[in-house]
Amino acid sequence: MIKVLMLDFGGVYFRDGYHVFMTKLAEKYSIPREVVVKVVLDDFVYGTGFVVGKASEKEALTGAFEKLGVSEDWRECHKRILNWYTPREGLIRFVKSLRGRFKICLLSDQTDYIMELEEKYRFFKDFDLLVISTQVGTAKPGVEIFNIALKLLKVKPEEVVFVDDNPVNVSAAEKIGVHAFIVSDFERNGFEVFKKLTR
Repeated sequence: MIKVLMLDFGGVYFRDGYHVFMTKLAEKYSIPREVVVKVVLDDFVYGTGFVVGKASEKEALTGAFEKLGVSEDWRECHKRILNWYTPREGLIRFVKSLRGRFKICLLSDQTDYIMELEEKYRFFKDFDLLVISTQVGTAKPGVEIFNIALKLLKVKPEEVVFVDDNPVNVSAAEKIGVHAFIVSDFERNGFEVFKKLTR
């Protein structure tokens, strides 16, 4: 029996400002997007520990810019990235329709951006539990962050539906027994998924 809907933040509940930023950076400097993503995300956002609170955004972004050979002010980039995070209203309406019948959990690799976005949009109230990588010191696709959420929610993996925009994270959740979906698939079939899994 499904008891929990667990959601990623950037790319699921909100549009992902970092991904917009990386696309625009790649276009501006004529660098292949996959190179920008690897350097910014893999090497610096995750590689420096920024996403789990072990490095500052200044360290992550300035390091990435240096490696890419581009000239950008990390503070200005922060402002632009923040503005590119916007609510995905269709999914938000669907999630709100489930309140009271299911627990709703946000499980996200996020930094201080999420606190700034909460000040602007006041969406924390939509969730019964928030598990944020910088607050718990571990990130997806590692199993530990899922286990933290399961323990706090007091549920078994098979009682959870998880939605993410990253196939690697979806696969990680599936390996521990969670019903996991890529967001595009979930948006097309969300109601049907819940009907099937909650029978």
